[in-house]
Amino acid sequence: MGKTFSAPEKSVAPRPFANTVQGTDCKYSGGGEGLRFRVYFDPSPANATDLFAKLKMFYSPPTPVPGLGDEAYFDPHHGIHVRKGNVRFFLSAGKDEKPLTNLATLVAGQL
Repeated sequence: MGKTFSAPEKSVAPRPFANTVQGTDCKYSGGGEGLRFRVYFDPSPANATDLFAKLKMFYSPPTPVPGLGDEAYFDPHHGIHVRKGNVRFFLSAGKDEKPLTNLATLVAGQL
């Protein structure tokens, strides 16, 4: 990211819908606006695909990011949403999308 951040402040990410899994939120201070990393491990890739599609409606208009995970897009507030297998994650750190894309690519590569 080219910035210095603090150690993460970890908390529970809310369930997006009833009967879905909770996730994990990590907030990193510093680097201007800070960095947020939110991740969910769904029971199956099918569950993740379904939830990713439902949640995309709330972040219109999405801008696709080809070649990242199984599916990825930027929302209008410059947050990146990625789905790979049964994992969904979100990164946000200001308006510069290139470093977020690079970080998301690194995260997806570990899955």
